[in-house]
Amino acid sequence: MNQESKFKIWLKDVGMKVKECIVPIVAALIPGIIIGGSVTALYDSGRISKIEKRFGRHVEVDNHNIDVANDFIDKTNARLEELTRQNNELLERALRETEGKAS
Repeated sequence: MNQESKFKIWLKDVGMKVKECIVPIVAALIPGIIIGGSVTALYDSGRISKIEKRFGRHVEVDNHNIDVANDFIDKTNARLEELTRQNNELLERALRETEGKAS
């Protein structure tokens, strides 16, 4: 026998063994994939829930900080408007009192 025919015989033998084993392999592989996927999904679901909970706390803190900053800005703007109004009144009063008087 030559090398080519030995290789063909070996190849046919391997092919037969693969045909015999393919059904049990697929039969074990499919449930394994399903179980592995389910376990991974449950684990990821728990991690996602924890992350969402932490994110919710961060959102609450951020919203509180924004509210505090907005309150400060509103008070500052109101005070600036009041000071501007007072300054305008003082300037108008000074103008009325000095009207017609040359220095």
